[in-house]
Amino acid sequence: MTPHRIRLAGFWVATPTADGRVEHARSFGRPRTQGEGETLWVVTATPGEVSVNGVLLGVGVEVLVGVELQPRNRLAIVTAGELGEVALEVRF
Repeated sequence: MTPHRIRLAGFWVATPTADGRVEHARSFGRPRTQGEGETLWVVTATPGEVSVNGVLLGVGVEVLVGVELQPRNRLAIVTAGELGEVALEVRF
């Protein structure tokens, strides 16, 4: 089955880090309740360190969201520079 893709365009705040990288952060709402066998992923065009609500989830371009989401959440991606397209994907 094709994943349900939620694009996270706009509203990113870029902040330089002490080590010369850039943290790109934005808020997002919890997607609908996940059904049995569904997983939620952060998919990026640019590899980086992906965190949700301050918890590091992993490094790469496809990272599984393994934390319980709140009604409002903070996604942060630390990269070497610019941030490409970012989406949440509900995979079945």
